[in-house]
Amino acid sequence: MVTQLQKLTAQAIVNIFETGKVRGDYGKVTLLRGDPGHLTYGRSQTTLASGNLYLLIKDYCGQAEASYGGAL
Repeated sequence: MVTQLQKLTAQAIVNIFETGKVRGDYGKVTLLRGDPGHLTYGRSQTTLASGNLYLLIKDYCGQAEASYGGAL
C-alpha cells in the first residue's frame, strides 16, 4: 500500500523532471520535433498520443460547474 506522502513525493519527482516545478505547471505545453507523443502538456506533461487529453476534457465536461463544458 502506498501512503499519501509516498504518492505526493512520486508526483513531485515527476513534476520536477517534466516541468521544473514541484507542483508541476498546468499551462506548460511542449512540442519537440520527432517526439512520438506529438505534444506534451499539463502538470506532469502527459502526451497527446496517450489519449489523456480526451479523458481530461471528458471529465471536465462532466462537472456541473464546467464553465466551458457545453462549448467543448
